[in-house]
Amino acid sequence: MSQNLRRSAPRITAQPAGNRRARHPEAPQPGEEVMYVDLNRERLEQLFQQAS
Repeated sequence: MSQNLRRSAPRITAQPAGNRRARHPEAPQPGEEVMYVDLNRERLEQLFQQAS
């Protein structure tokens, strides 16, 4: 197994610096606003108490 890792190491580090991974088709564009839901513990406790 260690031989496999040593053989693959030069190929991993030999990638050009400018090569970026492809963006996901649903990923937001730079500068685009994104909606999100805050589900931290305090917020969930508040929502639970309001529902009671």
